[in-house]
Amino acid sequence: MTRHIVWIDGVASVMAAAFYLQSWPEALLVTCRTGSEDEDNLRFHDDVQKRLNREIIVLKNEDYEDTMSVWKKKRYISGIGGAPCTGDLKIWPRLQFQQDGDVHVFGYTADGNDQKRYRNFLANYPDLAVVVPLIERGISKANCRALAQDMGLKEPRSYDMGFPNANCLKYGCGKATSPGYWALHRIHFPEGHAEMARFSREIGCRLVELNGERIFLDELPADFPPRDPVAPACDFLCHINGQDLAA
Repeated sequence: MTRHIVWIDGVASVMAAAFYLQSWPEALLVTCRTGSEDEDNLRFHDDVQKRLNREIIVLKNEDYEDTMSVWKKKRYISGIGGAPCTGDLKIWPRLQFQQDGDVHVFGYTADGNDQKRYRNFLANYPDLAVVVPLIERGISKANCRALAQDMGLKEPRSYDMGFPNANCLKYGCGKATSPGYWALHRIHFPEGHAEMARFSREIGCRLVELNGERIFLDELPADFPPRDPVAPACDFLCHINGQDLAA
């Protein structure tokens, strides 16, 4: 029997699941947990399970506690080769779970950048059977947030904080280069931010791009405004070639 797998991450993928379950009520809802999610993400997933009346299967690479444990073992956060946390904490569990013949459902939206990422995904994984309910319906990220509210779902608090997604906020996203993102992260997650600054300095990783130059996280001016906090999406493509670094 063909398995239909909806890969759950943020609000958009939840809305993709809501639409897809209308046609395929037996579809599996699956998420990869990194150990670095904000605690409110867990509350959100519990709410989603109740609202959709479906269990979300959680995959976890038990070799690592969180993203920092990957970076410390590899002595590498991110760069031309992508980010090892994505490979070890998101890609590896998926590859262990998936089977030949599975249909994979993703929450790519109708926004231009998401459609580009979807086309790149198909080019890199031509043998996978993929369905994108939101693109098929012309639904944007903003639409997803409104629809989730209409369903009575309170989205992860990271959106109210100003972050563009709910990815790995414990230490911050290792692929993020936006000074606005890191300024915002410093405000809301000071302890994790300090640990990220210390470790990235230890291994010589200049995470932030400011005025055309790469600087260490602890060199980001204290008064830098937390505007335009760009954060890369975290998916298969990040692991392949890092093309989401500037997303």
